[in-house]
Parts: sequence; structure tokens; C-alpha cells
Amino acid sequence: MKENIPLPKGVRLTPLLICLLFLAWMIPGLVGRDPWKADEAYSFGLVLNMVQTGDYVVPTLGSDPFMEKPPVFFITSALFAKAFSPPLALHEAARLSCVFYILLTLAAVSLGGRELATVNDTRDRPLCAVLLLMGSVGLIHTAHMLMTDISLLAGYSIGLYGILLGLRKPWIGGAICGTGAGLALLSKGLLGPGALGVTVLCLPLFRRWRTRAYWKLLGGIFLAVIPWVTIWPLALYHRSPALFKEWFWDNNLGRFLGTSTIAGGKPSPRLFYFKSLLVFGLPSWPLAIFGLWKSWRRLQSRGEGRGSRDMGKEPLPQCGMRCRKPQRQRVPQSPARQISESRRWRQSCCWRC
Repeated sequence: MKENIPLPKGVRLTPLLICLLFLAWMIPGLVGRDPWKADEAYSFGLVLNMVQTGDYVVPTLGSDPFMEKPPVFFITSALFAKAFSPPLALHEAARLSCVFYILLTLAAVSLGGRELATVNDTRDRPLCAVLLLMGSVGLIHTAHMLMTDISLLAGYSIGLYGILLGLRKPWIGGAICGTGAGLALLSKGLLGPGALGVTVLCLPLFRRWRTRAYWKLLGGIFLAVIPWVTIWPLALYHRSPALFKEWFWDNNLGRFLGTSTIAGGKPSPRLFYFKSLLVFGLPSWPLAIFGLWKSWRRLQSRGEGRGSRDMGKEPLPQCGMRCRKPQRQRVPQSPARQISESRRWRQSCCWRC
């Protein structure tokens, strides 16, 4: 049974105020500037090619196929560019896809917070989860950039919400999780669905998941992910088996297994991910440590331990699997931390959100 924890008195954050904060946070930096190097420059080149040629199967930069990343983010940006240019410049209209995916991310995080809410904070916890994610240091710059990490973040967040919903509605939760995994796959390859897959496989470690609901969740995931893993990959293979091999093996499995023949950047320095996470994870990781300590103290006082619905959501081991990754790869880990710590943050503040 969920705990009934009294709410502190103070100022309430309303959905309207959250919307105003979102506009103040998101709009600056979207328009009135040229594409930033290096990610936005090549991303807009791919989008421009799709707008001009209408080829949505093989991302092309100049005259060369670009198989490092799947095309779903570039397709979305091309559609926004066609719809809103003019009056906006083409690159500014394409950047509206960032707003679309960030809204999907915040919606998934809010719904996930509602799934974890207690009886007393069904209204407050979703808003706190959204506010924590918007306040993450790592998103201030990244959320305004035309790059595939934004749709990867949305896919990961949707998949996480599907897992949280799975206990109440396993088929629907599985379908949502599979959709999020598919979106993550076609955003940046195997990293996002791999993290969600590890999470799902670890669920039976907790007693609450050792029921038929777990198998229904798996069934929903399988059915929902099929279109994502078949339509574009088969279209790419039909167009060129060599390009399919370059995408699937050299840019995905090969990089994880260390057998890729594609030259990458310099290896990451020692403790690179840990040091970056200290910055990217603010303000959530101090609250996460506080929440774990408080939960441990409460369990010690009871003399017993029990499973938690929100344990096992954050696939930190995925961080160390790739040796050449920029700092933005910490972005997909944010939603799990914000959802799980939203209630801790709400209780520790002197005002009510």
C-alpha cells in the first residue's frame, strides 16, 4: 500500500505556471540564430536533403549516405520545416521538432510521476517531476539543439512510463514501452532500446513483478515494437544491403562489441561519464542520494525490507558500454531520476508544488 505522507504548507505550482515556465525555458534559443556546430550543422544538412529530394529511407549528407543514425528525427524535422517555412527560416522551422519531442518527454515524465504518486500527491508529484527535468543542467543547452538525442530522450521516457504503467495495465503499458523502445531505436540505434530491455529483464528480481502481468507486459512490448524494427530496416535493406550492414553492424553492434571498422573519436578520459553525470544530473542526483538514505533509515526503523516500484529503472551500467561518446549520452538517464525523486524533492522543499 502506498504511504499517506502529509503535505507541507506553502505555495502551489499549478499546471498553468508550469506551462509558462516551459515557454520561458524552451522558446529562447530556438529562433534567431544559425545552426550550431557540430551537431546542428550536419543534422540540418540531412534535413535539407530530405526536404529537397523527399527521400526518407537513406539519410544523405551532400551526396554521401549517412548511416550513423536512423532517420526518424530527421524525418520529423523535415516535416516541421515544410509546414512552418515560411514564415520561419528553414533551419528554425526544423528546430520546432525539438519542441515536439520535449513535450512528449515531459508528458511521459508527468504520467510516470502520477503512476508513482501516493494518495495525497496525485496532483503534485507529476508537476514536480516535470519541473525537475526542466531544471536539469544537462537539458538547458541540449533541448534547443537539432540533434537525435532529443527524440532518443522522448523514446526512453515513453518506454519508462510504459514500464511504470505495466503493473496496472500490462498490455497497454507494454504497448507504450514498445513504442518508446522503437522510437529510441530509430533515433539513435540500440542504446535506448538496450537500456529499456535491460530494465524490463530485471523486473522479475522484484516480487511484485513475478505475476502474469509481467508476461502480458512482454507481449505488449513485442507487438508494439514490431513495426519499428521492420518497416525502415527492411526498406533500407531493400534499397542497399551494404548500407544496412553499415548501419546495423558497423554503427551499432560493432561499436558495442568493439569490432566496428568505422573510425571514431578519441577514447573518453578515465571517469569521464561519472564526472559528466555530476553536472548533467543536477539537481536530481543529490536528491536521489537523500531519498535513498531516507528510505534506508525508514526500512531500518521497521526492521524489514520491501521492493519498490521505481527500483531498477535507471540503467547506469549502459554508460560504460561505449568508449567514444560525448556528454549528451547522459540525457536519456534523466527521466528515471526525475520521476523517482519528485516526491522526495516535494517533501524536502519549504513550499508546496
